[in-house]
Amino acid sequence: MFLLLDNVDINNLILSEKQKNTILAGSDFYRIYYSDENMSLNGIYMQVNILNINIQKYFNKVKCIFDENINNEIINKILTIEKTILNNFKKFMKTEPEFIIEEQLKQGFIKIFTEKNINYGKYKKINLILKISGLWAQESKYGLTFRFLINHQQ
Repeated sequence: MFLLLDNVDINNLILSEKQKNTILAGSDFYRIYYSDENMSLNGIYMQVNILNINIQKYFNKVKCIFDENINNEIINKILTIEKTILNNFKKFMKTEPEFIIEEQLKQGFIKIFTEKNINYGKYKKINLILKISGLWAQESKYGLTFRFLINHQQ
């Protein structure tokens, strides 16, 4: 099940107990759960539509380059969600948030988690899923663990 960006309620987020992060050395990981009266999700899955996008192979990764002006509204919604989540948990982290999604989007591209059968090229519209699975925390900073996945290319 996917949430729409406008329907994410920060009050429905739950953090798991701290565990050792197996991806980012020297850090801890907190899984995020989203739960309301209708459902419970292991992470937050949000549907995102980006217009006028160019999908390119970038070394061993996939990059989706987009027009920031055309996609300004959707990008701002994503940035607001990142800031809201990180600021909501700041009292538990006792360090400074690092806005990694913002850093990436302000450069005009999205890194895609590698998937099979990606069709490279230009598209009028692409449907992505932004999956936020948790928080990582180091001694001096913390941020979101996330991935963008291609749901549909048009």
